[in-house]
Amino acid sequence: ITRYVSLASILLSICIPILLAVFQYPVEAILTGMFFAISAIWRHQSNIQRLLSGTESKLGQKGVKK
Repeated sequence: ITRYVSLASILLSICIPILLAVFQYPVEAILTGMFFAISAIWRHQSNIQRLLSGTESKLGQKGVKK
C-alpha cells in the first residue's frame, strides 16, 4: 500500500508476537516473537529515521547515490 518495504517489515515484526498471543501460543513462542520483533526494529533504526524525515525510498524507486 505504501511501497515502503522497511515499513512493511517493521509492521510485520510487530504483528507476529501479537498474533501469537491472540492465538494463545505458548509463552515461549510469544517471547521468541518479541525478541525477533525487537531485533528487527533495532536493525531498521536507520530506515525509521529516513521514514520520519521523508527520505526513505519506495519500492521501485531508484535509490539516492552517495
